Amino acid sequence: MYLLQADIWSTITDVSLGTWLGFLVTIAASFGVYLYRRRQQKIKLRRSLISELEEQDLDQVIKAVNSSESAVPPDDNGESPELDPSELPPAGTLPTQIYTSNAGNLGILSQDEVDDIVSYYSGLLTQKAIIESIRTDEEPMTADQKELRDKISDLEDDRSSLVDTLENAKSIL
Repeated sequence: MYLLQADIWSTITDVSLGTWLGFLVTIAASFGVYLYRRRQQKIKLRRSLISELEEQDLDQVIKAVNSSESAVPPDDNGESPELDPSELPPAGTLPTQIYTSNAGNLGILSQDEVDDIVSYYSGLLTQKAIIESIRTDEEPMTADQKELRDKISDLEDDRSSLVDTLENAKSIL
């Protein structure tokens, strides 16, 4: 056993210093390239998400919700009138393609960013489904319309906050 250890040690010491230096430089360079690529991936993902968030036109939905309430005030029970499908923009005006296609890559961002992104997009996808059901006359439940009314303004605030968060994280790099 001792003889085997001596053979290994002599083999290690026989390798030239240049070989060891080359090995260490290669490892350091590989790690540097890895870190650079990871940083570039984060930057690209943040830029893509910011672009998508800026394309989402929640203001049109808010205007449609507000116009239906101003046209017909809530009844005696506090129930708001049904939303007019023709006033709501198509669900496609709220794009989520970049989020859905990059959901598996969100882990490269910070945990706070991931939490904010997932929270926002979960709410947005729910509201898109409600909008789609209203626009396609699938007899949306009054509770769904109430949820749309109650949450769409908060969703716009969350969107603005998320854009700020991603832009600030991008500028830190």
